[in-house]
Amino acid sequence: MIGMRILLIIFLIVLSFPADGLAQVSPADSIQKPPDQDRSRKFEALFFDGIKEKAVENYDKAISIFNKCKELKPNEGIVHVELAKCHSALKDLLNAEKNYKLALEHLPEKRHKFVQIELYDLYKQQKDPLEALGIAKKLNEDPYYQLESVKINQLLGRFDEALQELNELEKEHPFYAEFHKYRYEIYSEMERPDEAIAFYEGKTKNQPENVWNYCKLIEFLMVDGQAGKALKTADKLDAKKTGNPQAWLCLSKFYIEADKKDKATSYVKKILSDKFISEKEKFKTLEEYRAYVGEHPELQSELLSMLNDALEMEKSAASNLENARYYEDKDPAKGLAFYRSALEDQPNNFKLLKKVALMELEQENLKRAVNVAQQASSLFPGQAVFYYVAGKAQLGSKQYQQAVTDLKEALSYLYDDKMLEKNIKQALVKAYQALGNEDKANELLKEVNNIPEQ
Repeated sequence: MIGMRILLIIFLIVLSFPADGLAQVSPADSIQKPPDQDRSRKFEALFFDGIKEKAVENYDKAISIFNKCKELKPNEGIVHVELAKCHSALKDLLNAEKNYKLALEHLPEKRHKFVQIELYDLYKQQKDPLEALGIAKKLNEDPYYQLESVKINQLLGRFDEALQELNELEKEHPFYAEFHKYRYEIYSEMERPDEAIAFYEGKTKNQPENVWNYCKLIEFLMVDGQAGKALKTADKLDAKKTGNPQAWLCLSKFYIEADKKDKATSYVKKILSDKFISEKEKFKTLEEYRAYVGEHPELQSELLSMLNDALEMEKSAASNLENARYYEDKDPAKGLAFYRSALEDQPNNFKLLKKVALMELEQENLKRAVNVAQQASSLFPGQAVFYYVAGKAQLGSKQYQQAVTDLKEALSYLYDDKMLEKNIKQALVKAYQALGNEDKANELLKEVNNIPEQ
């Protein structure tokens, strides 16, 4: 029975190699047979033995077998790939790197991408940013690796290059909120506030509705010692009467520093009573205001009132969460109802949004799943899991084209989560099948079968 299971594993591994990926090269149909048929048969038998040992995680034995394969066919790229995978599993990263590079030498160019992705992950494990950057440049048609290139250049102190790459990415993906974070970090590390001020001043003129630009402009003006100009900018943002919590956080902090008691107190109250602001941010704001009240005892009554209100809100949220966790396994529908109530108390809590979205999907509340996923995506742009939930729910509702759109979006934001990648691609396979696109479905199915188990 065990022998049959191993043979089945081998058979599935060979069948699952992608059509345009290097793993498609199977000894039976793709490896060119030399004139010496006996040597070819020996190679094939050894190669399958190596795959068998690798499948049951006998990596040392598999390496020994693949090395014998290499002696028979030293230029067979797939052998180097399998050796690299075994060495990587044993944390022998230098030999893994060596074999991936040899695979790139011996495989046709159209099969390089898979190896380059493996090599990139390897360099991240080795903490070798220069080598990782070189691979990221070769994979630059993929937005994920374009952003990785930005981060590596930032890490290496190549700030101008990082900003240039970020500018290009923003042209292609203007609404991806993560770019704001990286740009801010780069400007902060550059220690050239004048450049940051010029950039954000331009943004406040061209995109006056975007509060982020005002907040960052205020911050860099303060760093540059331009307190008066920072106050004028803050007052402009204050005059907008925006309901954006991000603006409130920015203005509460600034007005405390600028010693504007009434405005500081007003924004702190808004923050503490708002359900969309995280507990972490509320606590941070409260600590800043508490320190400020220490210098202004006349505000003590305001602080006590805020603390009482915050305590009542916290009790309500805690009660719903406790009930939700109690019923989650015993009565999933009831557990979900309490999670929904908890989410009403904390509507911007990432973990709660993820939990509710996945539970709505699991319990086939498809419309609710889409609504929660869309709400979450507006609060946390770039999170693959929410696009996956929306896409899977659209699939269940037979909205196949919308499902494809959402699931492809999920893939574009995916980061180092093989299980989620597998779920997304499995859903995409079903969507393409429903749309009659069998070629795309089959191509993705091979990719699904080639995703390693976590």
